[in-house]
Amino acid sequence: MRALLPAKPTAVCGESLHPPDPKAILSLGAKRPAEVVLASALEDREQSKNETGTSLMFIGLTLWVADSLVVFFLPASVRLGSQRIFGTVILATSAVGLALMVTGYLMRGKPEE
Repeated sequence: MRALLPAKPTAVCGESLHPPDPKAILSLGAKRPAEVVLASALEDREQSKNETGTSLMFIGLTLWVADSLVVFFLPASVRLGSQRIFGTVILATSAVGLALMVTGYLMRGKPEE
């Protein structure tokens, strides 16, 4: 009957069965100097501002491209007699696009030192 039971697994390395010391894992972050942590946080913040500003500028440019499509169809509105609506749409999208591009440019700003 003893021959039918599977053999007990043996560990290749004696330390592989022991869990790591939790204090050693938690102390890894504490070994970094405060300047490194602060510099990393500032770098992440600067990168986030740069990406957000670039995104806003791209959205503003996209609105201007859409605005150019409205201008393309303006001659059709002259024939129909409703160019006031097209003029309002052109001015509104131009203003919103310009506002987004200026906001994005100002958000990117100069890098902090």
